[in-house]
Amino acid sequence: MNDPKKFFQNYEIYIGDSPNWADNPKVPGGPHMRTDDPNSYVNVSYNVPGVPSYNGPMWKFGNEVWCNMEGRYMAIVADLTHLAGQSY
Repeated sequence: MNDPKKFFQNYEIYIGDSPNWADNPKVPGGPHMRTDDPNSYVNVSYNVPGVPSYNGPMWKFGNEVWCNMEGRYMAIVADLTHLAGQSY
């Protein structure tokens, strides 16, 4: 199994009434799930029959934070620089 930190990390969340995410305000506290912050993930180890075993970092699940923002649209915008090899 690939390292889950490589695929979904360092993202920002935008909430507002514009269908264009860039016009909406950013949720405070980002970027979320930072690879340089060990508090944003946990180390797990599992070996379940029929599922590839895994031993390594995994993002914490079930975290809900009240941001007190309203809007018709929500966008999750990830920084893919670490995968693209250039600023993205």
